[in-house]
Order: sequence, then structure tokens, then C-alpha cells
Amino acid sequence: MSDLFCPIFSLFLGQIIIIVTVSKQIEQNILKRKKGQVLFVSDFVKFGNYDTIRKALQRLVKKEKLLRIATGIYYYPKIDKQLGILYPS
Repeated sequence: MSDLFCPIFSLFLGQIIIIVTVSKQIEQNILKRKKGQVLFVSDFVKFGNYDTIRKALQRLVKKEKLLRIATGIYYYPKIDKQLGILYPS
């Protein structure tokens, strides 16, 4: 079984099982942050190993929730209605 789908937290409520994956935890963590932040893979080491974190961030780039600036460096974009994406300076 891949590390990406290993449950970090499981809660059994009768017949209902809630599983929060590493990917979901990272996504939730990012969505709680202010837009316009630069993020590093090392910001998420508490959620899993390097490859799992990298893959989760890669998926968020594909979903257009993050921009990849360079290897291991990502940007949670701040978007202006008129100007579009506001890049860090």
C-alpha cells in the first residue's frame, strides 16, 4: 500500500470510517494559510516523508491551487480580479 494513502487519522463511528490522507491534510493546511505565501516541502514534514509530500504538492499544482516556483518551492497564489496572479517580489 502506498504511503500516500496510509491513514494518518481513522475514526470509527458505527459503520462510517473517516480517513484523512496525507494529501488531504496538506491541502487543508495550505487552505488555512493566507494567500500569497511561499511554501517549502520542509514546511510539511510532520505529515509524512519527502516523496509523499512532494506528490501531494504536485497534485495541488495540477489542481491549480499552488504554483511551483522551483524544486521544492511552491507559491499559494494571491489572485486579483483585474491583474490576475500577484507574484511575490
